[in-house]
Amino acid sequence: MIGREVLLIVENCPTHPNIGEINPEKINVLDAIHFINVAWNIDVKPTTIANYFRHCKI
Repeated sequence: MIGREVLLIVENCPTHPNIGEINPEKINVLDAIHFINVAWNIDVKPTTIANYFRHCKI
């Protein structure tokens, strides 16, 4: 990733934690980075990203 610029967009949507999940009020920046990494590498599809940008009118 040397020489790359990265933009992180954080949405203001409240979370909906289930029983046994991490309390969103206690998540630190490192935890958030780990969650983003997992989502990016496993769950997020290009269409999801495109839909998000379209919804935000970016």
